[in-house]
Amino acid sequence: MRPALDLLRTDIGFDGLGGHRRPPAAAIAQRFGADEAILLALEAGNDLLLLANQQAYDPRIVRHVMSVVLGAVAHGRLTGDQIDRAWARRQALLGLAG
Repeated sequence: MRPALDLLRTDIGFDGLGGHRRPPAAAIAQRFGADEAILLALEAGNDLLLLANQQAYDPRIVRHVMSVVLGAVAHGRLTGDQIDRAWARRQALLGLAG
């Protein structure tokens, strides 16, 4: 089964930003764990992670998510090219491409 964003990008040429609210939604995080849920969201094609941090505030959440993503790149689960393409789509949305 292909992720929806993959279908949109390859089958109809969508090249816009793909995002999702904080990936570790309760059910997904309970099943896979928060870190795995983050990686699953990125592997599914999400370019942007929206971090909800109001219920149990964690001042280190951004640093932790960055560590999870960088670790996945270092271990070959995600590629630098995936991160670069996501960044380029984010920049294009904001009119900062180039």
